[in-house]
Amino acid sequence: MTKIQKIWLGIGVALFFIPEILWSPVVNETLIPFGVWRHNFLFDKGNGKMLTGVLLIQLIGVSSLTMALFFLRERIKSKIIFWAIFLLMCLLTIFVYLTFDTSINFKPAPIL
Repeated sequence: MTKIQKIWLGIGVALFFIPEILWSPVVNETLIPFGVWRHNFLFDKGNGKMLTGVLLIQLIGVSSLTMALFFLRERIKSKIIFWAIFLLMCLLTIFVYLTFDTSINFKPAPIL
């Protein structure tokens, strides 16, 4: 990989993992159906725009990682490993997108 490719790969990793480590919005969305909830300020009532922003940053990061992996497919020796990682990254991209879409479209009902 060239130096520029390594830099962009690092930026993509940081864009996804730093917000996920700090606030875990994607993990929280995953674990809600199982009754597990890790409270953080992003899910409070007035922070919907901040949650959407964090998820947008994560979506950009995971999408750039997926594209970088696709463009570097010739350099990966094992095609089985490449396709397994690429499939996981595509699924993660779709899941982050769906979480992002949910955060945009979610309108909580007013409390009477």
